[in-house]
Amino acid sequence: MKKIVKETSKKIALGALAILATIGSVSAAPASITMTNREDFEITSESAGTIPVKGYQTAKSYNYELNVSWGSMEFIFDRGEYNPNTDKLTKKIRTNGYQYCEAGVDSGDGVSTTAPTSGTLDGTGVGKWCGFDGTKNRVDVVNKGNGNVRMTVSCVESSAASAPMSTDGVDMQIGVISSDIGSSNDNWVMPTGADATLTANMQDGSSAKPQMTFAKNSGAPVTALIGKKFNLDGTEATQDLANAVKFYLNITGTPSQGTTVDAADNAHLDTYSTLQTTGSHA
Repeated sequence: MKKIVKETSKKIALGALAILATIGSVSAAPASITMTNREDFEITSESAGTIPVKGYQTAKSYNYELNVSWGSMEFIFDRGEYNPNTDKLTKKIRTNGYQYCEAGVDSGDGVSTTAPTSGTLDGTGVGKWCGFDGTKNRVDVVNKGNGNVRMTVSCVESSAASAPMSTDGVDMQIGVISSDIGSSNDNWVMPTGADATLTANMQDGSSAKPQMTFAKNSGAPVTALIGKKFNLDGTEATQDLANAVKFYLNITGTPSQGTTVDAADNAHLDTYSTLQTTGSHA
């Protein structure tokens, strides 16, 4: 995303370079002479000529340029599989990439990858969206311009035309680390009120599981002010505001299942997401 705003170039006059030529000890008032670039000229008395010096300044240009990078954005709604040892459903997919499930389930700490045993909750993560490991669901935004940018993020939900399931009841949520909200750090502004946000722990790509705040309504705008990287004179800006921010995606809710779904569709992703970012200069 790139926006450039320019002001008209301005010409400024700096003055002149003076040349004084004398013959012997002549001390009369210098006569003004006209000099032509690269041509000889003759003097008969003390003479003075000038070379005009012109100055220009380049246009003042604000560059609003963001670099956005994101994970694979691939998630699985795990409907589980039957475990004859416990006569229950257990999580079908237990790979590291899909062990972490939606925020609000086990505080977003993920699910066990070991086989369930007697006396433990079987099927942790069954009936949940999984894959939120802090890499697949992470978006990084860097301001590379010389002006501050206010970014607004929202989600747009849609169903795949060929998918046998719909996204009825499925909600996409935007999450940021709670400590980044407010007048410091990343300056994230979240929807207000308990009904507008969810607080839970989730992976952020490391072993830590920080507390995050999620916008519960997928269409709710979430904003951040991202500081400029450079000043107008080209020097690197002192970052009063965060120059780079990150946020995370969460999906929750049970998609409705059609009558034509077969076993292969248990791990079928049926929602496509578009993370929309709009920038305006601050």
